Amino acid sequence: MKKLLLFIIALVTVLQVTSFAGVHRRIDRSSYILPNESNYGINVSVTHHNPYPSFTLAPAGDYGIGPEILTNLDGYYDYGTNGDCRHSIQVDPTNPLNITVIYTTCDSADANTSTVASRRTKCSFSSDGGNTWVDNGPVPFDIRSGFGDLFLKPTGEAVISFHAVIPSVLASQLAVDVAPQAGTFTNYPATTVPTCIWPEPARFSNGNIMLVGNTNVTTAPDSLCWCVFNGTTIGAWHNIIAYTAFVSNQRWCTQTGSSDAFVVSNPISAADTLDGSNWIRGFKSTDNGATFSSAQRIYSPRANATDTDYTFFGQDLSFKPGTNNWYFVFNSLGNSTFHRARLYMVTSASSTPVLICDSTVVPALWQGLNNLPGGTARTFAGVCGIDHPSLGWSADGNILYCSYSVAGNDTGAAGWNTRDIYYQFSTNNGATWSAAIQITSTPLFDEGYASVSTWNPGNSPGTYELYMVYMKDPGDGPTSFNASQFAAPVSHNHQIFRKITEATNPIGITNHGNQIPKVFSMSQNYPNPFNPSTLINFSVPKTSYVSIKVYDIMGRLVTTLVNGTLEAGNKTVDFNGTNFASGIYYYTITAGDFKDTKKMVLIK
Repeated sequence: MKKLLLFIIALVTVLQVTSFAGVHRRIDRSSYILPNESNYGINVSVTHHNPYPSFTLAPAGDYGIGPEILTNLDGYYDYGTNGDCRHSIQVDPTNPLNITVIYTTCDSADANTSTVASRRTKCSFSSDGGNTWVDNGPVPFDIRSGFGDLFLKPTGEAVISFHAVIPSVLASQLAVDVAPQAGTFTNYPATTVPTCIWPEPARFSNGNIMLVGNTNVTTAPDSLCWCVFNGTTIGAWHNIIAYTAFVSNQRWCTQTGSSDAFVVSNPISAADTLDGSNWIRGFKSTDNGATFSSAQRIYSPRANATDTDYTFFGQDLSFKPGTNNWYFVFNSLGNSTFHRARLYMVTSASSTPVLICDSTVVPALWQGLNNLPGGTARTFAGVCGIDHPSLGWSADGNILYCSYSVAGNDTGAAGWNTRDIYYQFSTNNGATWSAAIQITSTPLFDEGYASVSTWNPGNSPGTYELYMVYMKDPGDGPTSFNASQFAAPVSHNHQIFRKITEATNPIGITNHGNQIPKVFSMSQNYPNPFNPSTLINFSVPKTSYVSIKVYDIMGRLVTTLVNGTLEAGNKTVDFNGTNFASGIYYYTITAGDFKDTKKMVLIK
């Protein structure tokens, strides 16, 4: 009886959190940190239940954000980068129920050393759209490895790059599954001199695979190199660029389009002989990697209204599906006076950077590389206030997604800041972006290294879905690697999967005329009652972030019709109730300080 009473109390609490009057943008809020399920003797779900008592998994939230689900990959390794954003999740376009993820793990005995003998690259599969997961174990066998990167062949087989010691040489490796989600990988070492590490893979239009890596030398020349895998062997490494000055923190991103390949290099710690400034370079191949162009300028440090932007670790590169149009996202930090964190995008169409977000948009008060907000004791290796962006596209190419982590104004027991996960989206090829949407809000918990699938289901008109993974750590760090600041691991971290369902038709907004309205407003839907579609007219007097959401009579969010920044004008959006039951629904508009709710009736 006591357990039953506690269950009823917990259920009422959940209903209160998700009630119509209590919906907010920050979906996890303080309600996230609840007593452990084990304290109540309640197993909420076999699929979603956390077998470790260190934290409680977040339930589904606003903006169509699904619940946190364990991928069954976990350990004590909590440093998930070496500058770029490693791709850790991919959805199979030929069967969107098939999802593959990778994760770096190690045991607690050596998580706080730079050698990490137990470090492994592991793989997990889901064949039901992310609801359940199967841990496939180390890839391809039980050896020390790290910094994995994942993509899928057009036929669905996983291709994973990493570096490892085989048999005695630290070098890049490529593991290729024999069939979609077979979990039987063949390993191909790239050990020809010069040996390169931190590899990134990409597939050429002829089916060959490119690896891009770095020679990792401690003296000049420090070289960025590429090699080609023809399906049988990996060929010799070739220089893309060799720096006469040692560039200890050089970083890069690699992707391929419908026919072109592109590599973006970001030497962030030293000038080289090509230019006296710290600028980002791009290298293009139009012959399946036989040759690469000379360096072209992608971005240079520049002054803005408050300070000067300098590039830092986090970056990602993506091609729009079926095109040779590339999109490059990177973070920056200001000069020694302001240190404002920013996230920018440049594209093949324009080298003028577009601001995605900065520390005035999200609650990150970046105070410098050696002093994140709230934390002065420890340098957070490889982390900026807004960091580790990851790019992905909808299947129809209409939506570009970007996830990233944000350092909060708090520190954990080990003295490092903790992070939360956000994402934004663009429906006009990165020209403008939606408001920042918060995925987690967990003070003193660390969620970082978010990765979104490069391909995500969705076509217009219809439902769009975004698939994401990130590290969830009940402690702070990274203790696994942080320059000379190693600390004994105190927490067991996990890889978390989350599915986000976007607007039914996020680009299906109709504009009416050129007249600019004077005030925000939203009209009663017409027709009402309706079957199956109805129109909702609304007015926006100035460029604003606008959301229009539909709730059922119980106050549960059923769909989001509008979710992004809109220019001024009179507009109409369509609600199609084909997939919904007959009944009463409420739709709410939020735009700045304006909010209005109206009732509509679906009768079938």
